[in-house]
Amino acid sequence: MPRTVSKEEIRILETLAQAIETQLELRQLVHEQRKLFEERAILTDMIMHDASGIVATLRWGFTLLEKEIGDESVTLIQCQKAGDELLRLCESVLNTNDDHSRALTVERELEALRPWFDSLGRRAERMQGDAEITIELVNELPEQPIDTDVHLLERIIVNLVRNAIQACSSGSKVVISGRSEKSALVFSVADNGPGVPGELVDRLFEPYVSSRRSGPQGAGLGLSICRLAARALGGSIEYLPRERGTEFVVVVPTVQKEKSAAVG
Repeated sequence: MPRTVSKEEIRILETLAQAIETQLELRQLVHEQRKLFEERAILTDMIMHDASGIVATLRWGFTLLEKEIGDESVTLIQCQKAGDELLRLCESVLNTNDDHSRALTVERELEALRPWFDSLGRRAERMQGDAEITIELVNELPEQPIDTDVHLLERIIVNLVRNAIQACSSGSKVVISGRSEKSALVFSVADNGPGVPGELVDRLFEPYVSSRRSGPQGAGLGLSICRLAARALGGSIEYLPRERGTEFVVVVPTVQKEKSAAVG
């Protein structure tokens, strides 16, 4: 039945509407804050993941030095302690609250990529440690300098190579290739290991998902880091199924710059 609403009732309804609007805004704010904290936690874990890999490489180098010069070297002991301290410092990153740590910084410079890629191949050889895995480097990158961020590129490729080495058994092969196509750089890391379980293919790039079926399980962050870095460079990363093994292809757009003439 139609009825007349008094001014007092209108005032009550307006107050109620304002309260509901405020509650909705608060709910949205809480949701955004929760998402912010989750992203921060993932990124701090990624930093720790990469740093832990660096420490593992250092420790392997210390082991080789120990075999060559003996275990009584004061310098070697100090280096080992420094590596352990670095790992503890990385763990402390998890306790930071830096709002600006949610994005990767891209620092582009003109870089000669052919010698850089060759050195990356030598680094991959050292990464395998005692494993008897063949590392093949296919370097088809251009001679001219290219405007890009080699630190982010290296971060991507090192993570892919580390994953491939850890997934493969002795006698396996890892092929690392790099080339230029039009205005893009294309990198590929392929292996003939056991491959990726079918149920994980759609979730490979999610944080904390690992396809490793033997040995240390790992944090499952390497591919998430690769995707984050590729996107920061304006590119992409893709998993390509193979009859045996895995292949990941990274495509990064870039701008080639010719050497400018000196201005007098």
